Amino acid sequence: MLVPLPIGLFVAALLADLGYWVTASPVAASAAAWLVAAGVVTGAVAAAAGLADFFGNAEIRPLYHARITSPETSRFWRSGRQACCCAGGWAKPKPFCLGACLCRLASSHSWGTRGGTAARWSSVMVSACGRIHGARHEAHRQRSGSGHGAHGGGGGGSHGPHGGHGMEPDATVPQLAAVGMVSTLALALGMVAPANWVNLTLSARDVGGAIMPPGMIMDRDTPAAAMLDMAAVHPREISASYGLEVRGDRRLEPRIEGGVKVFDLETSVIRWAILPDVRVDAYAINGQVPGPRLHIRQGDRVRINVTNRLPESTTIHWHGLILPNEMDGPAEITQEPIPPGGSYRYEFTAGQSGTYFYHSHDHVDRQQALGLYGALIIDPAAPQDEITADHDYVIQLQEWLMREGLTFPAMPMDGGQPNYFTINGRAYPSTDTIRMKVGETLKVRFIGTNNGFIHPMHIHGGPFEVVARDGENIPESARFLADTVNVGPGQRYDVVWQARRPGKWLIHCHIGHHTTNNNVEEKGGGGLMVVIDVQS
Repeated sequence: MLVPLPIGLFVAALLADLGYWVTASPVAASAAAWLVAAGVVTGAVAAAAGLADFFGNAEIRPLYHARITSPETSRFWRSGRQACCCAGGWAKPKPFCLGACLCRLASSHSWGTRGGTAARWSSVMVSACGRIHGARHEAHRQRSGSGHGAHGGGGGGSHGPHGGHGMEPDATVPQLAAVGMVSTLALALGMVAPANWVNLTLSARDVGGAIMPPGMIMDRDTPAAAMLDMAAVHPREISASYGLEVRGDRRLEPRIEGGVKVFDLETSVIRWAILPDVRVDAYAINGQVPGPRLHIRQGDRVRINVTNRLPESTTIHWHGLILPNEMDGPAEITQEPIPPGGSYRYEFTAGQSGTYFYHSHDHVDRQQALGLYGALIIDPAAPQDEITADHDYVIQLQEWLMREGLTFPAMPMDGGQPNYFTINGRAYPSTDTIRMKVGETLKVRFIGTNNGFIHPMHIHGGPFEVVARDGENIPESARFLADTVNVGPGQRYDVVWQARRPGKWLIHCHIGHHTTNNNVEEKGGGGLMVVIDVQS
């Protein structure tokens, strides 16, 4: 209730200002002054309560310091001075444009100062204030003139206790009633409307340092948990930064303990280069995006030790595998989430073969979108069951959302749409180049490690043969030729493509926006593109 009350008072003060401008009624002027005073007092109370709660959370302080020292904040205070000092500087502000000035400050803070908006509003408000004061001064001059006329023309009768200096107020009862009604309605609107548009039950402690992506649509029922899932990665949590020289999807060699292949995985927050001049803040496994490739053989006994260095809990799910239920990974269903600083041991026997992957299964829409995934390749126990080619290449797809230097989890919703797309943690033209010779074959393993969109993946230079789907080999009689496969989240396709002619042939998503970088093409494209360079 503390938040909408000063808003309503300031809106009412503005309307009273406008009423004074139109009617020149001293009652409206007094109402504006009292409403502003009440708004300042209640605003101070609300600010004190809010700041006490706000700064009680240690995550807030770095963001607040960055905000108050930004150039936009300096421009805000300069424009506020222009608005409130209609004449005479801070020491002598004009008394009856306070409502307009406060609304001017609010508009400059809400709209920002880009594109000259603040400057134009400042000119409009200063001009408006000048007209208000001019009208008031003229009305006062006319009344003073009338009073002195009565003083000179009455032969001294006007010097009595009821002489010409006693001016009757020119506001009528209907005018006073109208001002009071409008002020009351404005106050009620300022208190009720915000409660219908935003969740006023949330405090700074509920959402920590969460920053929502611009354009995100939220209503008054949006809970704190949803805001935390959609929030940007906090730069304070970054533990390491990596350039283009560090690759993701690096094969992780296990150690052997009593015949068991043991892998150690550690989650953390890193800054990861997807282009020479673009770095995302990511959730990574072993300091890379995608996480390390786990390559095992059907029948292997494996143990994966997962240590969590994220600022939130996590788990790992082994997508598509048949294994004991307690090893499956869904948080709060088959296991307790791994808390920050905690660890969990997954152990199972690989009974299948083919193309699989692993990913977070705790706050999946956030953590997988920020990079917690990796390839899991299982060779068949009998080598002759493997569908081979001259070259073998894994493609892991992902979408990213970057705004104003912050990385948000990309989601298929307003405000969460991605503007960067990566293959194996890189956007074209920083993706790999696959080098082949005419007549050679290429096995491409498409993995839908993304979790928001379907990507129709297409290869130039002739059709390919689809040989496996979701880890299962397709019988030879059922295999088919295609030039595009729709790879949805969680799906895998193995295809074999033959290099028929020399040249540079593309592998790319057939959705045009997904082959751009922040809606811009670089060197013929961007995002989900890989070049196959075929030599004769």
